[in-house]
Order: sequence, then C-alpha cells, then structure tokens
Amino acid sequence: MKTFTVKVPAGIRQGEKIRIIGQGKAGKNGGKNGDLFIQINIEKGERFKLEGCNLYTYLNLSPWEAALGTRVAIKGIDGEEMVYVPNGTQSGERIKVQGKGYKDSKGGRR
Repeated sequence: MKTFTVKVPAGIRQGEKIRIIGQGKAGKNGGKNGDLFIQINIEKGERFKLEGCNLYTYLNLSPWEAALGTRVAIKGIDGEEMVYVPNGTQSGERIKVQGKGYKDSKGGRR
C-alpha cells in the first residue's frame, strides 16, 4: 500500500479530480504507469453550508438586536469577523459579507 501527500487547491469543487502523474496502475507489457485520479467529495459541515462560492452560517440574535441593529462577531473560514446587522433585520434574512466566501477557480473571493 502506498501513501500520498496531496495538495488540495483552494476553491476546489465537489466532484473535481486531482491527477497524480505516473502513480496509477502499471502499464501493459512493461509500459509506464498510468495516472492516479482522486475525486473530491466535500463533506457537509455543521457550521457552514456551501452553495457555489457562497458560504452560509446561522446567526442567533435577540429580538432587540434585530430590530435596532448591531455589530456581532462571527467565526468565518479565515477567523473571526465583525458583521454589521442593519436595523429591521427579519428572521431568515441573509446578510452579505463581501470577499469572505469560498474561493473561486481563480483563487479570489466574492
């Protein structure tokens, strides 16, 4: 049995594959080895929900925080972030935090 260390690129998507050259099955009649492909399966997490490049998490607020607005710390993928919740926020409403989502194929965030 072989062990491999694989660098998983930031922003990889569900079902994408990582190719390791020359580490697959031996070739026929003494030919060179084929390639090994690793298919990515992204687990559903308890803290975040991933939809495209958007990450979602739940935030529990008191009724007066939602009615009056507040600043609250949330745990993001890069650490803690301060988020402004505007006054009049309704239950189930989404608040966008620019540039803190899942990385896209070019390594940037939206």
